[in-house]
Amino acid sequence: MERDAPRIESAEASDVIAWDGSLEPEKTLERMSHASVYVLPSVNEPFAMTVLEAMSIGLPSIVTDTCGLIPQLRDPTAVVVVDSSLDGLVNELARLLSDPVDRIALGTRARREAAHHFSIHRVAAMALDAYGRARSERTG
Repeated sequence: MERDAPRIESAEASDVIAWDGSLEPEKTLERMSHASVYVLPSVNEPFAMTVLEAMSIGLPSIVTDTCGLIPQLRDPTAVVVVDSSLDGLVNELARLLSDPVDRIALGTRARREAAHHFSIHRVAAMALDAYGRARSERTG
């Protein structure tokens, strides 16, 4: 959202956080390739396609413990899972940013997990299942 740029500035974080705004879908992987860590702070995200995109290029990722992707992972160490508190997220992000060895290892595990267990056909089936469950929970 456009309102995020002033919030970053008011927090005096513009030297470490950049707001690029929305990107066209075909530009997301290229943009992600310039990041150190991908963070999806969503709570109750049914199926985190953006995390799979990050994993596919070996970008270390942090998700909350309610992310619907977590139960689908064969390697639970392929992403970092935090609770939905701001402190948990900030602490883990700071840890990863200060530990390049762990960050590289996490990215390697992420890329391997994405390549071996998340073909486009498998992801489509899992996404449809997750959205179906979410819809059932809302209507039932």
